[in-house]
Amino acid sequence: HVRLSEKVRNSPAKRVHPPSHHSFHAQVVQAFRAVDRGQFVDDEESKEAIYMDMPFRHGRLHLSAPSIYAAALEALGLDEVSRWRRQLSFLNLGSGSGYLSALAAALLGEGCVHVCVELDAALAARSRATLAALGRGPVPALRDVQVVCASAFDVDLDLSMKFDRIYVGAGARHGDARRFGRLLKPDGRLVGPFEDDFEPRPPWGLPQALLRVTRLRALEGFDEFELDDLLPVQFSNLVRPAGDDDGDDDGEYAYAYADSDSEEEDED
Repeated sequence: HVRLSEKVRNSPAKRVHPPSHHSFHAQVVQAFRAVDRGQFVDDEESKEAIYMDMPFRHGRLHLSAPSIYAAALEALGLDEVSRWRRQLSFLNLGSGSGYLSALAAALLGEGCVHVCVELDAALAARSRATLAALGRGPVPALRDVQVVCASAFDVDLDLSMKFDRIYVGAGARHGDARRFGRLLKPDGRLVGPFEDDFEPRPPWGLPQALLRVTRLRALEGFDEFELDDLLPVQFSNLVRPAGDDDGDDDGEYAYAYADSDSEEEDED
């Protein structure tokens, strides 16, 4: 198991921004302007495609559409960091290229605890180098980011520090929402793509939705979570441990499902 602990380091190319038909907050748009998406791709022939508002895949490298990242950042409340009057800690599970973490760092500012967990050793090394280079340039807050090469499922839920904000960067089972939610501080938020809660689960998987999970104050030994269904998405799945066929575990949990506009969004 991997134990995540609090550790903070002392601390104009063409850029993509969210498409104009979405009303994203000014802080989020500014983060996209600060972070050059093209820095996360080596293949020169792919540089034009990387700036489009669409998913990008090249070998093991997967990036979501910029508008999906923008929606996730706002769902996490990272566009409202100034009103919290304290630095927020951030965990990125399945961090891949590190692009989402770069955007998050531009919003969080310097000095916060910021951890990326990526299973693929080559991706972890590459993202570590890319984030370090950006930290020496347009996004100084990236100097605080730690990239850990490990599985999201290896993070010790009991011994690791708890985080204010968590992003899950690959598709997870519905039961994983409460598994990873245990890494949240009370009132913390987690956003990521989770499968619908249907049984039996077919071998080809289930439709996914971007969920926001808020950890409420624990009552009588229960961890209570509020789940918000934000919009339909389709991500590549997290690599699960061998023999782990179920995202559920034996803990005691309660759920409070918030009202959702997802039905209206599905009709668009």
